[in-house]
Amino acid sequence: MKLLSRVLETLKVSENGKVASLVVTRKMMAETGTGHAETDGFVNYARSVEGVEVAFLAREIDENQYKISYRSKGNANVASVAQTFGGGGHRNAAGCVIQGNLQEAVRAAFDAAEKEVRIS
Repeated sequence: MKLLSRVLETLKVSENGKVASLVVTRKMMAETGTGHAETDGFVNYARSVEGVEVAFLAREIDENQYKISYRSKGNANVASVAQTFGGGGHRNAAGCVIQGNLQEAVRAAFDAAEKEVRIS
């Protein structure tokens, strides 16, 4: 619950309200005594925001390396979004790894998701 509380503080929603993100850093996990397994399902909190079509969780897996877990509802195909970064999955659940600092990784993941929402 401590980790979830910290992660929910990172919630960002796009201006049009259709894309939302959450972030988990290694520091958050260390400070709360948790691991990657405890983050399962966190992305669904972002997806549950009214109006959100694509949500993602950016989880730090190494320095300058983030595992992006996309989830969608509606017409957005997150498998195609994840493929942009060499990942995969299916229409409503997909993932990939993005290299870069936290801001770069989240911005890239956000931009790709927003593009998909515009074309879907």
